[in-house]
Amino acid sequence: MEEQPTKGKRILKRVGYVVGALVIFFIGSAVGTSGAKTMIDDKKVSMEQLEKKMDELTDKKMALSNDINSLTKEKDEVQKLINSKDKVKSELADMEAKLKNTKGTLDQELKDGRKDIEEKLKKAKDELADAQARVKEVQAEINSKKKELASVTGQVKKAKGQPKVLQAGTYTVGKDIPEGRYKATPVGQGSNFVTFDDGGTPDVNTILGSYGQPSYTFEVYDGYSIQTEATVKLTPVE
Repeated sequence: MEEQPTKGKRILKRVGYVVGALVIFFIGSAVGTSGAKTMIDDKKVSMEQLEKKMDELTDKKMALSNDINSLTKEKDEVQKLINSKDKVKSELADMEAKLKNTKGTLDQELKDGRKDIEEKLKKAKDELADAQARVKEVQAEINSKKKELASVTGQVKKAKGQPKVLQAGTYTVGKDIPEGRYKATPVGQGSNFVTFDDGGTPDVNTILGSYGQPSYTFEVYDGYSIQTEATVKLTPVE
């Protein structure tokens, strides 16, 4: 691209030569063409040489013009590539911005969704804990009412049926022994004696024998369990 001004000056210089030669040519024509000569660059030249020189200059001018057109075309193509590159860079920047915004939105939605799930899970756990606590309260109320009902007569009477001797172990009420009211008496030194309701909550927890009570009257229902650490005798009462 930097050679174009130099080439342009050369063309103008050569065009000036051509114009000067034409002027000399016309002057020579006025005097006569036979053997006419003129001075170019301090040299005498004939009309034939002048015409040949003009043809050479014309060819060079056309070559230079072609070179200029080719360079102009290349310049336009380079400019198109630059414009295309700028457009692609702009589109890429837009896509990166959209991607960043989309990622930010997804991250926020995920964060909000996780927070919502955690809150719902905590609420469900709290509700479950409340329900379990309520179940225990209701079961305790039921057991209390059963005990109150059993003690309405104000005294314990021996019921019909034979006493049951239980060895150390765990027994299920309704399967190993019938439900009802019993008086527990240790056989020997005695040990821990525990009953559990149908929810697995301890209902009676005492020690029978030398280091505890000589006997203990209690009430059990289907689904309850009895656990004794030593041999004990259960006598049905009402």
